[in-house]
Amino acid sequence: SATKAAATTTTKSATEAATEVTMKVTMEVTMDVTMDVTMDVTMDVTMNVTMDVTMNVTMDVTTEVTMEVAMGATTVVTVGITEAITEAVTEAITEAVTEAVTEAITEAIMVDAFEDN
Repeated sequence: SATKAAATTTTKSATEAATEVTMKVTMEVTMDVTMDVTMDVTMDVTMNVTMDVTMNVTMDVTTEVTMEVAMGATTVVTVGITEAITEAVTEAITEAVTEAVTEAITEAIMVDAFEDN
């Protein structure tokens, strides 16, 4: 009976320790992978979308503004619009991608952890 109790306690402690290590590693890997993937995807998507949107909007707005304003003003407006759009688009994409990637990786790890158990 004492042996059984000791074995149970040992097993329980080992299980808790293993669980703790698993959680720690899972969190570290999740964070590393999430950051890497998020940064890569975010940069790619941000650059592509930002360039497309910026060029389209800038061209439209610039064309209209150019008709009414001098070239110096057009440059100022174009730079201002480009910066504003780039910032807004980058922020929105970064948030969306970070959330999606984090969610996907977390789900995948959780499913994997449950399947292993």
